[in-house]
Amino acid sequence: MKKSITGIMVMFLFAFAQEPNTQYDPNNQARIRLFGQNGRPTIMISGIDCNVGNKGEEVNIGGSMGDAFGSLLGSAKNVSLGMPQTEATKTISEQNGMLSKAIYKEFAIPANKPVNIRSAFIGLSNVLNGKYVTITQYEGNCKSKIISFVPQAGKDYEVISLQRGEKCILPTVFEIITEDSQIKLKEVVTSEAVKCD
Repeated sequence: MKKSITGIMVMFLFAFAQEPNTQYDPNNQARIRLFGQNGRPTIMISGIDCNVGNKGEEVNIGGSMGDAFGSLLGSAKNVSLGMPQTEATKTISEQNGMLSKAIYKEFAIPANKPVNIRSAFIGLSNVLNGKYVTITQYEGNCKSKIISFVPQAGKDYEVISLQRGEKCILPTVFEIITEDSQIKLKEVVTSEAVKCD
């Protein structure tokens, strides 16, 4: 019985895992790093082009079935396309929670096309059944406001959307800049979500 449950879980992990595009062309793409974990996903829609009716491609870090199970079991792995390491990647384990391993994934995305990003918190419910009373605790759910920016070709971006102890934070986008062998983060000005009608 235990083997069949493990087999089913492994099948889910492979069936629902979202693997980033590993082909990167700095002439017409940018790279972006997203963080997420079980119960705290970050959702990105990239390559939006309303002129041709392209509503973009969506990825969900930490909220897809594969990421959620991997985060729950502690087996989720970071996926890197070679972006420079930052303080957030070096200290990612500090974001880990009980049954919720924090991960990051890097993606190659189309340059000069809007990207929409939001974070979420998916709370749990706990029920304690006593002899005379039942206590139910709800953590609640929330979604951040959707932010948007336009990535530039050949640049690297990092989206900070996890903060220990906080439930729903507005994601912050940073450009990763390497100067004199030093890694610097420059906050990117964002706007409201791009919507194709």
